[in-house]
Amino acid sequence: MGSTFRGGLGQHLSKDVCLGVNCPYCRNAPCLFQEIYMQRPSKRGHAQPPKPVIIIPPFFGKMVNLLAGGRIQVDAIIFGDYTKSFLQLLLGMIAFGQSGIGPDRHYGANRFEVASVKCLESGGYVMNDSKIHSDSFVTRDVRDLEPLPKDKMIMRFRTPFTGAYMPSTLSDIIRLIRHRLILFVNEYGSGEDIPSVDPEGKITIKEVHTHILRRRSLRSNKNFFTGWTGTILIDMSKFSEEARWLFSCASIIGMGPDSAFGSGFVEIFPSNTKTEITHHVL
Repeated sequence: MGSTFRGGLGQHLSKDVCLGVNCPYCRNAPCLFQEIYMQRPSKRGHAQPPKPVIIIPPFFGKMVNLLAGGRIQVDAIIFGDYTKSFLQLLLGMIAFGQSGIGPDRHYGANRFEVASVKCLESGGYVMNDSKIHSDSFVTRDVRDLEPLPKDKMIMRFRTPFTGAYMPSTLSDIIRLIRHRLILFVNEYGSGEDIPSVDPEGKITIKEVHTHILRRRSLRSNKNFFTGWTGTILIDMSKFSEEARWLFSCASIIGMGPDSAFGSGFVEIFPSNTKTEITHHVL
């Protein structure tokens, strides 16, 4: 659903929110449509930079039908100065819902409304009962994240990891987290060095599920991609504070490629019982 939400949002940012040169939303903030959907050079390197806004819809792993009145939670992450553009993002998503999602929208189906918007940092509602409360929107610097305190943690993939293979070693996981973090820090942060870490520890893969994902790529001319979800038990008992902090970052930014499509996002929580592990498996 990541590419579907991303594409639909882009259409309505362009059509319903972006008003051109004199757009009032862009006077004190970057144009969200231009920055998310148009090519631009990166501050470092030659590859396209990561997108400043990431939409993370739920991943069900199978076809689902939502009845009228059903609800789903869609997360969004905004980086750097683009946090000033959250109103554009909200208006674009509202317009997207009024039009509908998928082919059946042409027949008046699959429309949705944005019932509420909650800031996970403040815990307050940015929008509720059709009223916007901008003072509830707060940001956080990743440097202020607390290192994970527990020694036994579970990493669960909320959305498919779309790398070449499911990461099978601790060094694979750390490399993938650090690489994604570097891309965002270089583009939307201070550009400071993210030191490498090589902690002692081990992982145990508890569950692995393979998914064939339908997504059109103009660059590679592919219609399908392979992704993986599952759970990994991580022994952090010998981790340094830097390594524990890196995994705290992963709980927000995820790991691996295709962040723009909502891929590779994880949740990390303490491992207490076997029941807890199976409860969180997709």
